[in-house]
Amino acid sequence: LQASGVDTVFSLLSALAYPTFVGAAEVVGFDPQWLSSDFEIQVFNSSAKFMESVGGSYDGAIGFSYQIDDTSPDDYGQACNDTFSEITGITYTFGTDSDAWLNTRSQCQAVDLIVAALNKAMEQYGVINQATIILAMETLDPTLGSIPGSWGPGKHDGADSGVLKTWHKDCLCWSMIEESITPDLGV
Repeated sequence: LQASGVDTVFSLLSALAYPTFVGAAEVVGFDPQWLSSDFEIQVFNSSAKFMESVGGSYDGAIGFSYQIDDTSPDDYGQACNDTFSEITGITYTFGTDSDAWLNTRSQCQAVDLIVAALNKAMEQYGVINQATIILAMETLDPTLGSIPGSWGPGKHDGADSGVLKTWHKDCLCWSMIEESITPDLGV
């Protein structure tokens, strides 16, 4: 990559392997603009800590994420986290344990949407199978917190938004580039 004059690298490595690659580049003096995404579980504050050993080279990396940085917990997410805490005895605090809190909210939504799709498939089609579940899912609203979403016959990913974030070595964290939120959600 270095010999070919590459100046930007978009990683498709997992969050665990990525620091090794960045470290190898650092050793040979290869210093491109690093790009990351949620697709490899890279643009989360929990996985941001994996890059500590290569912070000097990785500082200023740009990441694409579906996660809009909410400033306060939403009612659905808080109720889900409260139920999780009551059942497990484990409490995640919004803002302190954000990745865990958000993941818990996301998993609750995933289960709730699957249950809703199963019920709708049975009600509407009289049978539950892959086809009827997919058809039912296409009618549900996957909006989560401030992340708008939609599904339909031509769209099977939930999020309707995206944002760029920058990685910082001083906090081992990602910060949102607010003017990059698409669409403009007024966050």
